[in-house]
Amino acid sequence: MNPEDMLRIILSTYPVGIYTIDTLEISHSLFTQTYYLTREPAGITAFDENGLEIDFTGANFEPVLNSTKNDLDENFQFTLPDINNYLDDELSRIPLNNDEKIACIYRGYNSDDLSAPSYGPIRLEVLSVSQQKGIFTISAGAPQLNWSQTGIIYDYDTFPMLRALL
Repeated sequence: MNPEDMLRIILSTYPVGIYTIDTLEISHSLFTQTYYLTREPAGITAFDENGLEIDFTGANFEPVLNSTKNDLDENFQFTLPDINNYLDDELSRIPLNNDEKIACIYRGYNSDDLSAPSYGPIRLEVLSVSQQKGIFTISAGAPQLNWSQTGIIYDYDTFPMLRALL
C-alpha cells in the first residue's frame, strides 16, 4: 500500500497504535550542518522521498499552519527548543546583509512505515525567526518566486468615471 493511501486510512479510521510523525529539515549554506528534527522524543530513522536514509533527532517541535486565508500564501510556524544552543550559534553565522533564506522541508511519516513520507516534502523558506529564552519560533512559507506586479492600476486620472462610484 502506498503512503498516501495509508495516510487516508489513518485520518479516516484512526487505527490503534498508528499515528503520523512530523519531521523538519533546516538548512542554510552557512550552517555547519543540516538539521533533521522530529517530534518523537527518541528520534527516528526514516527514508526521504529519494530513498536516502535520514536520522532525525528528537526536538519536540510544534508545527502550526497559519489560519489567515485572506491571501494565497500558506505559512507555517514551528516552535522548537534550542537544544544545546545549536540554533543560536548557527544563526549567528549568517551576516545581516545576507539575502539567502534559510530553507525548511516539512515531511510526515506514518508510524508503522518509515520507508517514505506519507505527506511532503513541503519546501519552505524561513520568513522570520524570533527567539525567547531557549525557544525559537520559525515562520516559514512557500518560496517567493514572482514579485512582479500584474494588472492595471485604476486611478482617477486614467478612469475618471470611478469618481461616480464614491
